[in-house]
Amino acid sequence: MNFSEKLVKLRKENKMSQEDLAASLDVSRQSVSKWESGQTYPEMDKLLAICKIFNVTLDSLTNDDVDINNTENKDKNVIDSFFSFVKNTYNFIVNNTLLDNTKCFLVMMFTFLALLILKLPVNLLSNKVTNLITSVSQNDFTIFVANLFEFIFDFAYVALFFIVMIYIFKIGFLDKMDLKKDNDLKFTKEVKESKPIKEKERNDYSFINLFSNILIVFVKFFIACFTFPFLVTLIIFFIGLIIILYFAFNGLTYIGLILISLSTIFLNILTIEFLFDLLFSKKVPFKRMLITLIASLSVFGIGSGLFSIEVSKINYVNSISPKFKTTKSEFNVKMQDNLLIDTNTHYEFVIDNTLDNIKIEVETYPDFVTSHTEYQNYIYRIVLNDYEVNVKKIFDDFLQNLKHNKIYNYDFEDNSIIRIYANEKNINILKNNIEKEYENIKNQTDIIDDINEKYDEIIDKYNELLDNYNTLKEENNTLKEENNSLKEENQKLNDKINIITKTVE
Repeated sequence: MNFSEKLVKLRKENKMSQEDLAASLDVSRQSVSKWESGQTYPEMDKLLAICKIFNVTLDSLTNDDVDINNTENKDKNVIDSFFSFVKNTYNFIVNNTLLDNTKCFLVMMFTFLALLILKLPVNLLSNKVTNLITSVSQNDFTIFVANLFEFIFDFAYVALFFIVMIYIFKIGFLDKMDLKKDNDLKFTKEVKESKPIKEKERNDYSFINLFSNILIVFVKFFIACFTFPFLVTLIIFFIGLIIILYFAFNGLTYIGLILISLSTIFLNILTIEFLFDLLFSKKVPFKRMLITLIASLSVFGIGSGLFSIEVSKINYVNSISPKFKTTKSEFNVKMQDNLLIDTNTHYEFVIDNTLDNIKIEVETYPDFVTSHTEYQNYIYRIVLNDYEVNVKKIFDDFLQNLKHNKIYNYDFEDNSIIRIYANEKNINILKNNIEKEYENIKNQTDIIDDINEKYDEIIDKYNELLDNYNTLKEENNTLKEENNSLKEENQKLNDKINIITKTVE
């Protein structure tokens, strides 16, 4: 199979017309037609461009004895590609000149720094999303979801970080090294003769070519960076779609949410495809993209309407789900006139005139919260401790309740109850002790505020004195300098007087 036959076969396999190939190579359709009919032969730069477009070696394209279907690129699996990449990287470092290695190092370092700088707005976006999740409800479930989202976000960024680094290194250096090797193979006389002519033409515009290539690299790099948010959003909504389908599998179907996720996924795929078409200079299918865009936006609008209706049916209940049972613990405390009961959650007094001392009842959720007491210096403290939250248990209950259009509060500590049983006299004493404690705290706070004000005044005076001291020090230094100058002048005068005296004598 000769070159013209191989070119026709490759073009048809890649579903490209002569016009498409001509546009990619920046030549006329007639030139492509002449190549395929065997009337003419492309120049070296066009041959290299054809190899890059169809992902074949120059040897397989130009050598009649080599079949393009048996090239390395077609037969390689993932493992072979990996080892080939490692081998080519090693050969690049060992065989290249110091100048080429330095260029590679600088480009990769610039890419590395650019990706690190890009991490700043990405972190800002991630923090805003996690804060939005935790702001809905401060409980262990939302914290877990926020941490999971942050992990997925960071993992996706790190993965894309390495992909971009490897991709830039491959297309910017390794692929060019392979083409350079292919350039050393034996070709026809026509190709050899055309090469120096082309190089001469290119040298006439070397500066312009260099500037344009640098500009293209920068534009493509920023386009590649711009694809990252859409890729992250695609991953997030894909994971969300899996969760929604899991809900549906468990009998909880939200058609609107499914439509929103699907439309968002298609919109992100469409955007990424458009950016990649710009990045790799492919022909952009505007008609198909426009139809897909209109369809996706329509589905998104329908899904948003349905989801609004579905959400409006859900009722929020500010209490713990009935599935989670409570347990009661009782503590007996001897009544004292200066007794103070302290707790880290809300409590209530219950009058029981049959009691001479104090009875404290703590109602908690044993699977999630435990309690213990401390007594020191007439202060009886009740402390609630969180157990490790069983996320699966909460999530299963959440799904079951959501089937009945209910969302319960899962803040177990705040929903724990402390009841203090005592007669009316002791309850009043306890309340007065609490008021006295609050008053003491307020007085102490006022004292601290006064101390802080006085401290600030002292600091201001100190700074003022320090400024005055520095001013006087500067003035003193100035006087010393003037005094030294006067001493020098006086010494000079004395020297002159001595000279005159000696002369007179």
